[in-house]
Formats: sequence, structure tokens, C-alpha cells
Amino acid sequence: MIGWKNGRTPKAPQGFTVTKYADGLENPRWMYVTPDGDVLVAQSNSNYGFFKKIGAWIIGAGKSKSLKHSADVNTLLRDTNGDGIAELRETFLEKGLTNLLEC
Repeated sequence: MIGWKNGRTPKAPQGFTVTKYADGLENPRWMYVTPDGDVLVAQSNSNYGFFKKIGAWIIGAGKSKSLKHSADVNTLLRDTNGDGIAELRETFLEKGLTNLLEC
């Protein structure tokens, strides 16, 4: 993942704008917008054992995947004042979760 450089945003089609709703997420995988407008974000990646990490490093796969331990957390984001930026950010569910948002 490559973040936005200072003052720059992705290019949007004419008539649309792009703004940053939230940042600082650790490997966001799934997002779900609830009926009341809250956003749930599943932050997760595969957990690898020691020997798989060593093997991945040897073959160069470590460059394409995050080999750090997974965050395993679902975060709730809420725009409380309607300005398009999430002012509220809190843990919704954490640790030991698998594919909660696929339910």
C-alpha cells in the first residue's frame, strides 16, 4: 500500500471529488457501510509461522506480502458531523476473528 503524498489525492472523474475519510489503518481488507452510515473495517492479514516467514524471505515473497502479525481487529468509523471525515474511531471487535464481514 502506498499512501497519498502531501497535498495530493487520487484523480477522480469529472464531477467527483476524493477526500480521505480515515487513515492509519493496518492492512484493511474488507469494508462494510451499515444502514446508518457507519463504516466497519476489517484489518487483517495472513499469520505466518517462523519457518514460512524464513521461506518467504528466501524466495523474495516478503516484498509482496506483509509478514508481520495480523492486527485481527474490526474498527468502527463514524462521521459524526457530516463533513466526510470519520471523527469517531473505535474498536468494534478484536482478536481471534476470521472474516466477520463476510457473514
